[in-house]
Amino acid sequence: MSMELLTHPMNLFWLCILGHLISDFYLQGCLCDLKQKKWWDNELKKIAYSTQEPKTPDEQSAIFERYKHDFIAGLYCHSLMWSILTFIPLMLACGPGQVGFIIILNCVIHAVVDNMKANQLKINLCQDQLLHFAQICVTVLLATHEL
Repeated sequence: MSMELLTHPMNLFWLCILGHLISDFYLQGCLCDLKQKKWWDNELKKIAYSTQEPKTPDEQSAIFERYKHDFIAGLYCHSLMWSILTFIPLMLACGPGQVGFIIILNCVIHAVVDNMKANQLKINLCQDQLLHFAQICVTVLLATHEL
């Protein structure tokens, strides 16, 4: 297969879609839980209200306070993994600076979309996936407009 065929915008698009599907539905693993505030709240309740190791009200509050934003780390770790794996094919057609910008920008966009679904419950899975599809379309179009 020639490099010209591999770097054709439509082939890059389909490779990015494949990367998206693998990242979002196969490789997400524990990050599926870690990016959800509700999951963290449930885990912290188990620790704070454990009858095996009773905690004072101050200790309970400290537990919730210490970990209240940890879901954001899970959200951004998933978003970064998704962005790298989804846009690896663009490394065949773009320079390192452009790829770095694409990954960082798409990481932030992905985190916002996933937060709207997983934590704010403002969108459903269909809307989430349509937004990611649009995100990939726009990124590939802009990244390959000179090819």
